[in-house]
Amino acid sequence: MNYSRLAGVMAAVGALLLTVTPLSAEKMPPAKEPGKGARMRGMRRNAVLWRVFSQLNDAERKKMHDLQRNNPEAFTVEMRKLVDKYEQLERARNERLLSLIKKYRESKDGKERAKLKEEVSRMEKERFEQHLAGLSRTIASTRQRLAFMEKELNKRKAKKEAIVDARVEAMLTGKIPVFPPQGPPRRPPFRNKLK
Repeated sequence: MNYSRLAGVMAAVGALLLTVTPLSAEKMPPAKEPGKGARMRGMRRNAVLWRVFSQLNDAERKKMHDLQRNNPEAFTVEMRKLVDKYEQLERARNERLLSLIKKYRESKDGKERAKLKEEVSRMEKERFEQHLAGLSRTIASTRQRLAFMEKELNKRKAKKEAIVDARVEAMLTGKIPVFPPQGPPRRPPFRNKLK
Protein backbone atom coordinates (compact mmCIF):
# COMPACT_ATOMS: atom_id res chain seq x y z
CA MET A 1 0.00 0.00 0.00
CA ASN A 2 1.32 3.45 -0.88
CA TYR A 3 1.11 5.29 2.45
CA SER A 4 2.83 8.40 1.14
CA ARG A 5 0.05 9.01 -1.39
CA LEU A 6 -2.53 8.43 1.31
CA ALA A 7 -0.71 10.85 3.62
CA GLY A 8 -1.01 13.50 0.92
CA VAL A 9 -4.70 12.75 0.62
CA MET A 10 -5.06 13.03 4.38
CA ALA A 11 -3.45 16.46 4.36
CA ALA A 12 -5.72 17.62 1.55
CA VAL A 13 -8.81 16.27 3.26
CA GLY A 14 -7.80 17.90 6.55
CA ALA A 15 -9.24 21.27 5.63
CA LEU A 16 -12.43 19.64 4.37
CA LEU A 17 -13.03 17.49 7.44
CA LEU A 18 -13.28 20.05 10.16
CA THR A 19 -14.81 23.02 8.38
CA VAL A 20 -18.12 24.33 9.63
CA THR A 21 -20.72 25.71 7.24
CA PRO A 22 -22.40 28.81 8.72
CA LEU A 23 -26.19 28.85 8.95
CA SER A 24 -26.52 32.20 7.25
CA ALA A 25 -24.32 34.82 5.71
CA GLU A 26 -25.41 37.42 8.29
CA LYS A 27 -24.00 35.35 11.17
CA MET A 28 -20.62 34.88 9.51
CA PRO A 29 -17.75 36.67 11.24
CA PRO A 30 -15.76 39.04 9.05
CA ALA A 31 -13.19 37.25 6.95
CA LYS A 32 -9.68 37.37 8.33
CA GLU A 33 -6.60 37.37 6.24
CA PRO A 34 -4.96 33.96 6.64
CA GLY A 35 -1.93 34.30 8.80
CA LYS A 36 0.16 32.35 11.23
CA GLY A 37 -2.85 31.42 13.38
CA ALA A 38 -4.68 29.83 10.46
CA ARG A 39 -1.56 27.96 9.43
CA MET A 40 -1.03 26.68 12.97
CA ARG A 41 -4.65 25.50 13.26
CA GLY A 42 -4.30 23.73 9.91
CA MET A 43 -1.06 22.09 11.05
CA ARG A 44 -2.68 20.91 14.30
CA ARG A 45 -5.67 19.57 12.38
CA ASN A 46 -3.40 17.67 9.99
CA ALA A 47 -1.36 16.35 12.94
CA VAL A 48 -4.54 15.02 14.56
CA LEU A 49 -5.62 13.44 11.28
CA TRP A 50 -2.22 11.81 10.90
CA ARG A 51 -2.27 10.52 14.50
CA VAL A 52 -5.74 9.06 13.99
CA PHE A 53 -4.75 7.50 10.70
CA SER A 54 -1.49 6.12 12.05
CA GLN A 55 -3.38 4.25 14.78
CA LEU A 56 -5.39 2.26 12.25
CA ASN A 57 -4.25 -1.24 11.41
CA ASP A 58 -3.38 -2.20 7.83
CA ALA A 59 -6.86 -3.56 7.04
CA GLU A 60 -8.54 -0.39 8.33
CA ARG A 61 -6.09 1.78 6.38
CA LYS A 62 -6.80 -0.15 3.20
CA LYS A 63 -10.54 0.18 3.80
CA MET A 64 -10.19 3.95 4.32
CA HIS A 65 -7.98 4.29 1.25
CA ASP A 66 -10.52 2.43 -0.90
CA LEU A 67 -13.35 4.48 0.57
CA GLN A 68 -11.46 7.71 -0.15
CA ARG A 69 -10.88 6.67 -3.75
CA ASN A 70 -14.41 5.35 -4.41
CA ASN A 71 -16.63 7.51 -2.18
CA PRO A 72 -14.95 10.71 -0.91
CA GLU A 73 -18.08 11.92 0.92
CA ALA A 74 -18.34 8.70 2.93
CA PHE A 75 -14.59 8.86 3.57
CA THR A 76 -15.00 12.37 5.01
CA VAL A 77 -17.83 11.21 7.27
CA GLU A 78 -15.84 8.19 8.48
CA MET A 79 -12.71 10.26 9.12
CA ARG A 80 -14.75 12.82 11.06
CA LYS A 81 -16.13 9.99 13.22
CA LEU A 82 -12.62 8.64 13.83
CA VAL A 83 -11.27 12.10 14.69
CA ASP A 84 -14.17 12.76 17.08
CA LYS A 85 -13.61 9.41 18.79
CA TYR A 86 -9.85 10.04 19.05
CA GLU A 87 -10.35 13.54 20.48
CA GLN A 88 -12.93 12.26 22.98
CA LEU A 89 -10.54 9.54 24.18
CA GLU A 90 -7.67 12.04 24.41
CA ARG A 91 -9.79 14.47 26.45
CA ALA A 92 -10.85 11.71 28.84
CA ARG A 93 -7.26 10.51 29.17
CA ASN A 94 -5.97 14.03 29.80
CA GLU A 95 -8.68 14.72 32.39
CA ARG A 96 -7.80 11.47 34.16
CA LEU A 97 -4.10 12.35 34.09
CA LEU A 98 -4.72 15.84 35.49
CA SER A 99 -6.95 14.39 38.21
CA LEU A 100 -4.23 11.92 39.26
CA ILE A 101 -1.58 14.64 39.30
CA LYS A 102 -3.80 16.91 41.39
CA LYS A 103 -4.45 14.10 43.87
CA TYR A 104 -0.72 13.36 44.02
CA ARG A 105 0.12 16.98 44.80
CA GLU A 106 -2.58 17.24 47.47
CA SER A 107 -1.83 13.91 49.15
CA LYS A 108 0.33 13.69 52.25
CA ASP A 109 0.24 9.88 52.49
CA GLY A 110 3.41 8.27 51.08
CA LYS A 111 1.69 5.03 50.00
CA GLU A 112 -1.09 6.87 48.19
CA ARG A 113 1.45 9.15 46.46
CA ALA A 114 3.48 6.11 45.34
CA LYS A 115 0.33 4.47 43.95
CA LEU A 116 -0.68 7.69 42.13
CA LYS A 117 2.83 8.14 40.75
CA GLU A 118 2.79 4.57 39.44
CA GLU A 119 -0.54 5.18 37.68
CA VAL A 120 0.72 8.44 36.10
CA SER A 121 3.88 6.63 35.02
CA ARG A 122 1.87 3.79 33.47
CA MET A 123 -0.32 6.23 31.53
CA GLU A 124 2.69 8.16 30.26
CA LYS A 125 4.50 4.95 29.24
CA GLU A 126 1.40 3.89 27.31
CA ARG A 127 1.24 7.23 25.50
CA PHE A 128 4.96 7.10 24.72
CA GLU A 129 4.65 3.56 23.34
CA GLN A 130 1.88 4.77 21.03
CA HIS A 131 4.13 7.63 19.93
CA LEU A 132 7.01 5.24 19.21
CA ALA A 133 4.71 2.93 17.26
CA GLY A 134 3.57 5.88 15.14
CA LEU A 135 7.17 6.88 14.48
CA SER A 136 8.00 3.31 13.48
CA ARG A 137 5.13 3.28 10.99
CA THR A 138 6.25 6.65 9.62
CA ILE A 139 9.80 5.36 9.17
CA ALA A 140 8.51 2.23 7.43
CA SER A 141 6.37 4.24 5.01
CA THR A 142 9.27 6.65 4.39
CA ARG A 143 11.55 3.70 3.57
CA GLN A 144 8.91 2.35 1.22
CA ARG A 145 8.60 5.74 -0.47
CA LEU A 146 12.40 6.07 -0.69
CA ALA A 147 12.66 2.62 -2.32
CA PHE A 148 10.03 3.65 -4.88
CA MET A 149 11.87 6.93 -5.57
CA GLU A 150 15.21 5.13 -5.99
CA LYS A 151 13.59 2.71 -8.42
CA GLU A 152 12.13 5.61 -10.42
CA LEU A 153 15.48 7.42 -10.40
CA ASN A 154 17.25 4.33 -11.74
CA LYS A 155 14.63 3.98 -14.49
CA ARG A 156 15.11 7.62 -15.48
CA LYS A 157 18.90 7.25 -15.43
CA ALA A 158 18.62 4.26 -17.74
CA LYS A 159 16.38 6.21 -20.14
CA LYS A 160 18.28 9.51 -19.78
CA GLU A 161 19.17 9.91 -23.47
CA ALA A 162 15.64 9.13 -24.67
CA ILE A 163 14.10 11.54 -22.14
CA VAL A 164 16.46 14.38 -23.07
CA ASP A 165 15.95 13.77 -26.79
CA ALA A 166 12.16 13.81 -26.36
CA ARG A 167 12.28 17.07 -24.35
CA VAL A 168 14.55 18.74 -26.91
CA GLU A 169 12.23 17.68 -29.72
CA ALA A 170 9.18 18.94 -27.82
CA MET A 171 10.86 22.29 -27.11
CA LEU A 172 11.92 22.70 -30.74
CA THR A 173 8.41 21.94 -32.03
CA GLY A 174 6.73 24.18 -29.45
CA LYS A 175 4.88 21.42 -27.59
CA ILE A 176 6.35 22.45 -24.26
CA PRO A 177 7.71 25.83 -23.13
CA VAL A 178 11.45 26.30 -23.14
CA PHE A 179 11.34 27.64 -19.59
CA PRO A 180 8.67 26.57 -17.11
CA PRO A 181 6.32 29.33 -15.95
CA GLN A 182 7.52 31.18 -12.89
CA GLY A 183 5.72 30.49 -9.63
CA PRO A 184 5.00 33.04 -6.91
CA PRO A 185 8.01 35.06 -5.77
CA ARG A 186 10.06 33.37 -3.09
CA ARG A 187 10.28 34.97 0.29
CA PRO A 188 13.80 36.17 1.09
CA PRO A 189 15.58 34.20 3.79
CA PHE A 190 15.48 35.50 7.34
CA ARG A 191 18.25 37.92 8.06
CA ASN A 192 19.22 39.06 11.51
CA LYS A 193 18.84 42.85 11.51
CA LEU A 194 20.85 43.29 14.70
CA LYS A 195 24.23 42.91 13.00
